[in-house]
Amino acid sequence: MTYWWRRILRHAGVPVGPMVAIAALLAGASAAAALAPWPLKLLVDLVLKPDADVQRRYGWLRALPGARDSDLALILWLCVAMLSLYLLSQGIRVTIAYLLSGLGSRLTYRLGAEVLSRLQELTLVFHSRQRVGDMVQRVTTDSGCVRDLVCGVMVPGARACVDLIVMFLFMWQLDRLLALIAIAFAVPLALVIRWCTAPLAERAYEQQQVEAQVLSLADQTLGALPAVQSFTREPEHDRQYRVLNQRLLVRQVAAMWAQLRFKFATSGVTALGSATIMLLGGLAVADGRLSLGGLLVFLAYLAALYAPMETLSYLSATYANSTGSARRVLEVLDTAEHITDAPGAQYLPAPSLPGVHEIRFSHVSFSYRPGQPVLRDLDLIIPQGQVVALVGPTGSGKSTMLSLVPRLLDAESGAVLIGGRDVRSVRLASLRDRIAVVPQEPLLLPMSVSENIAYARPGATLDQIQSAARAANAEEFILRMEGGYGAILGTRGATLSVGQRQRLSIARALLKDAPILLLDEPTSALDPLTERNVVDALARLSLGRTCIIIAHRLSTIRHADRVLVLDEGAIVQDGTYAQLVAQDGLFRQMHQVAHPFAAVEVRT
Repeated sequence: MTYWWRRILRHAGVPVGPMVAIAALLAGASAAAALAPWPLKLLVDLVLKPDADVQRRYGWLRALPGARDSDLALILWLCVAMLSLYLLSQGIRVTIAYLLSGLGSRLTYRLGAEVLSRLQELTLVFHSRQRVGDMVQRVTTDSGCVRDLVCGVMVPGARACVDLIVMFLFMWQLDRLLALIAIAFAVPLALVIRWCTAPLAERAYEQQQVEAQVLSLADQTLGALPAVQSFTREPEHDRQYRVLNQRLLVRQVAAMWAQLRFKFATSGVTALGSATIMLLGGLAVADGRLSLGGLLVFLAYLAALYAPMETLSYLSATYANSTGSARRVLEVLDTAEHITDAPGAQYLPAPSLPGVHEIRFSHVSFSYRPGQPVLRDLDLIIPQGQVVALVGPTGSGKSTMLSLVPRLLDAESGAVLIGGRDVRSVRLASLRDRIAVVPQEPLLLPMSVSENIAYARPGATLDQIQSAARAANAEEFILRMEGGYGAILGTRGATLSVGQRQRLSIARALLKDAPILLLDEPTSALDPLTERNVVDALARLSLGRTCIIIAHRLSTIRHADRVLVLDEGAIVQDGTYAQLVAQDGLFRQMHQVAHPFAAVEVRT
């Protein structure tokens, strides 16, 4: 994590133009700050307690209108100069703050978009190990580390360094010995920074990790609210939330204590430096080495010198906090479990070519954990236009097999081929454009019915959307809804029944009109009447398409051209529905359980 900031800036893409403008403004701000104490010095050494050397060097000020014979006029000119420098300094500060506000937000949004983009590339295996709330926090909150880095560390740090150099040069001109003594206190300050930064970063990371756990618990509770209420688990979730909040409080107190120790130590160093300079400066005025106005200006510069030194020290605390967030962001960006286009990836051939949508599993093996294979040397050809059903016990590898086709997962060994091309050599957009998926749990978004149906084909017309809904046996219940096709659905389609959600999912697949269709237990949670409507829609959907359908309900797959029986990651039976019912084997056992009366007929 030593050079994390370089990688964060590279991912965020810092624009050059605004940074150049801010750098120029910082130089102007430092110049205005350096000149700010001089009207006070000239007031003391020219008017209040005249100093011969100062009068000789700055006597030209008496040439200003009205100042030759009037101290009051000169005082007014010095007041105007002080006010002008103040307004200039504040104007530059406001401009810098305005530019930084826009720049910080832009960088945060860019980095958040980069994290979200990478999360969308990561495999289902990765996401199965993560909490949704934790990932959301990395996108929305932790991505702010780039704003903290640029606007809270780099720009203030640059200004502090420039101020430090400018103030030291002015102090050097006034009294070299005092300037050297003042800057010498930077050494113990640097030691304090080195001593405190590491604990600050670690405490910040621990706090952010627990905050992510709190967010994940809230997301989990609200996402499963029907189950929570049905099983009266509210007290348990309340208890978990209180425990996590107590843990978060401990982390926050530890982080705050680390920051307070740090601020106390840095303030102590600068206070000691100021006291030392005040003592030695007073002796210099008493000895006549330094004018009273010179001492006042030197003390003003001393405060201006230690202010950027304290700023630099506090920046290490901001940097440490940013380190914790950046560490969580880079954990996502550095994850290698992503699926992207291979170098030189090609588009799939034109859909009109014969056999271009044939699917082949060539000696495919896959496992989620080492030594625990889910698929074992799977070798299979599904001709173009064939409807193939996958059945078998839970955990036999059916859903994994389905996920390999659109590259939601990649085979560990062997290859999945479409039209003779390894899917890993095909552009992802081209591959997934040819595939429509109807999942077991319909994925509906909190938008209108028509927008949900058109999700896979955003440019579809209303007529096309309605045609797809009718083919999916969905239009009847859609028109009964208030607003019809414009009705807004609840999160995850919570305002609809399971069968209604499934028919909308089928309408979406119909509208996409892809030549390859993947169905994952589309009728597993439906009543017989709803199942019949869905099966009719599926029959229309699979017509003329290469189709793979997973089913636990055997009634769903009677229309299939071919049935494959999987057990422990291998194909143990392959044939038509009627052939497999007539054979001794796992499928016949499943059929007897599902149709006990029909099983008697088969045995006789």
